[in-house]
Amino acid sequence: SNVLGPDVIEEAVPGNIRRAEHFVAFLRKVVEHLKARLRTVASPTGGVTSETPLAFLHRMITTTSLEAKPLKFAHSRLSSLLRTLQVPNLDDFNALCDVADFASLVATYSEGLPRFAIIMEPTIAGGMGSR
Repeated sequence: SNVLGPDVIEEAVPGNIRRAEHFVAFLRKVVEHLKARLRTVASPTGGVTSETPLAFLHRMITTTSLEAKPLKFAHSRLSSLLRTLQVPNLDDFNALCDVADFASLVATYSEGLPRFAIIMEPTIAGGMGSR
């Protein structure tokens, strides 16, 4: 992702996500966390929520036991894995790439003054899986 600084891009990928199966399990936890958060927003007691990247990251880390540092590398690690596997149709992985990009951005920009907000809102069509 070209919005990540060169310091992140040049840094070595953490060992706990170097192996493909470990990285896939890592991404699965990220996806499950996002699904749980969106289900909460879509629930009758939910509603629109807005958080700073730091607050979002803190909640993700405490509920999933994931570490922040590997999240920074989700985008680059997924790109590398897809290239290594020589995936013929990358469009099939657009949603997963979006999740990896999001994780990388949240982890990278969680320190200092918030540069953006994470806004979650219920969908009118009835939530996830309605398509």
